[in-house]
Amino acid sequence: MKGPYSQVLSALNDGQNRNKLLTIASAVLLGALSVLVVNTLPVFLTVLGRTLSLSEAQAGYIALADMGGIAFGTICCAMLPSLIARIGWRRVAMAGVSLLIVGNILASQANSYPSLIAARTLAGTGAGISMAMVYAVLASGGHEARNLAMFNVIQLGSGAIGMQFLGAIASGWGAKGLFLLIAGISVLGYLFCLSLPRGARPLPASSPEDVFPHTDRISGPGWLAIASALLYFAGAGAIFGFLAYMGIAWGGEPATVESSLSIVLLAGMAGGVVAALVGSRLHFLRPLYVGYAILFISIVLFITIKPVGQFVLIGSLFGFGWNILTPFQFAAVTHADSSNSAAMLVNACTLGGIAIGPAIAGNFVTVDYALINIGSICACVASLILLLAALKWHTERAAA
Repeated sequence: MKGPYSQVLSALNDGQNRNKLLTIASAVLLGALSVLVVNTLPVFLTVLGRTLSLSEAQAGYIALADMGGIAFGTICCAMLPSLIARIGWRRVAMAGVSLLIVGNILASQANSYPSLIAARTLAGTGAGISMAMVYAVLASGGHEARNLAMFNVIQLGSGAIGMQFLGAIASGWGAKGLFLLIAGISVLGYLFCLSLPRGARPLPASSPEDVFPHTDRISGPGWLAIASALLYFAGAGAIFGFLAYMGIAWGGEPATVESSLSIVLLAGMAGGVVAALVGSRLHFLRPLYVGYAILFISIVLFITIKPVGQFVLIGSLFGFGWNILTPFQFAAVTHADSSNSAAMLVNACTLGGIAIGPAIAGNFVTVDYALINIGSICACVASLILLLAALKWHTERAAA
């Protein structure tokens, strides 16, 4: 069996595979750019909280606006497959990048909290539209788990770098400068869009076993698997959104905690690398169970251990488990339902969950953040149960 590096070298020596690899790489870079705010969310929220004098609940609603906008943009694309097919993936992605840029420019000029919420929602909607096209590309042509794992590595790397500069940028230029900088960086998205397919079609398969059938109608097992993804990201997202707040509440200095979160993202990158190396070598269930187990252990440790000395270690375990789990969860959903719409809705659930989680959690903040962590682990357990039920349902339907 070929390893991931020999597969890449083989692709470079074949014209069709080389184009496919370029398309996947462009989609990965476009996705990383589109979710820059998502991947820096813990620091992004605390920085905005300090700069704009926002409460934790208000910061949670900023997350809801951004992530909810992304979920909305993705859902619109998933529910309008015929329109997407007529316009084409490339043009739709470019439209999303345009909205992302405009939304950030408007956020820089916002003079009230409601106008800021509206601007962040618009920026999120644009990011969601472009991300829908990214997920459609990643789910095409086979190797879904490996493609998403590679995406996770790149996006977490960009997030780790971004976290190092958000505080300094906001301190020197304020929130206005931060939003304008994001708008400027987003212009690069147009370049990445150029390598996406013009039409809405699967990428060419590199081998017969890579053939990935696509339909537009989502099945019953697909909806159940999608609901599982929403529950998971709502639970895990609640913790992710308040990581910096937790570290500070347990005695850490704000600047130190925010800087250390880049280590958490690097641990997440390591999880993504492991998932990419495993790829399709194993059936998705075994690595999926491993990811869930690591995640559950980390949340239990968050509940039982509060000293700031262990914050980075436990957070890194959390990030490592998260990024082993998500690629194989994606593979499980696309196994339960092979439609392009289902693949797009995984992204909607990802960002929708990360939007809902912090927004709800912000109203249940305690001194030790125990309620947030308990609610999160309950949501993640429920998500695993739903996903297994969806896979069983799919197997029974296929055998009938």
